[in-house]
Amino acid sequence: MAERFRLLDSELTELKASGSAEEDLWQAIEARTQVHASSIAESDRHWWWQQLYDLTERHGLTDLSRSTSD
Repeated sequence: MAERFRLLDSELTELKASGSAEEDLWQAIEARTQVHASSIAESDRHWWWQQLYDLTERHGLTDLSRSTSD
């Protein structure tokens, strides 16, 4: 799972650098993070959600990141 998030982070960085629309970044997130709930151990679910939130914040895709960067 950590590798999946690392690859997604790289992909989002490349998309942003190429001037892709925010919608394209969200499509990449949706494509790479779709996993069956049973594939994530219950003890790892908090970690998984935290990784997703951190990733979206790092790439300016959360309301929090927008309000602090304005």
